[in-house]
Amino acid sequence: MVALRCTQRLIRRLRREVQVEVGPPSNALGHWYANVIAMNRLPLVLAISERSLLSVVVAGAPFNTLLERFPVALRELLHHLNVSSADIMREIEATTPLTVAATASRKVLGCLNQYAFELEVDFQYEPGKSLLERELWLSENISSAIRYCRPRELAVELVAWRTSQ
Repeated sequence: MVALRCTQRLIRRLRREVQVEVGPPSNALGHWYANVIAMNRLPLVLAISERSLLSVVVAGAPFNTLLERFPVALRELLHHLNVSSADIMREIEATTPLTVAATASRKVLGCLNQYAFELEVDFQYEPGKSLLERELWLSENISSAIRYCRPRELAVELVAWRTSQ
């Protein structure tokens, strides 16, 4: 089972049951932390992997279908990161179905807030970019939370390593 660990702001919009106890994740990228952010009056959901800090950005509305739309966006991002089709399929199967839980790591939440700030700046300076282009841009951000690696490199490594097990 994999959880979409949401901020209270996002939990209110999802109107879903929140799991109190969440076990270890069944996928390579771990649980996902998510928050709703507004860009040009458009609600977006920014989600980051707890293990790699890989970012997925999806339209917020309609919020009641977010849990179904998230794996589709993750699949597309992994495809653009040149992850093999077999590895993508295994990761998506292990990620679904998603459950909703509250955030549990201040470190990951801090990274989520930093990425939200960076997205806001990116929207101001490059308003024509697609959400996928923004995800790919965020995947290049080096972070001390993942030992100064790029999220894209760590995510590809984690997904491939899990498959080799």
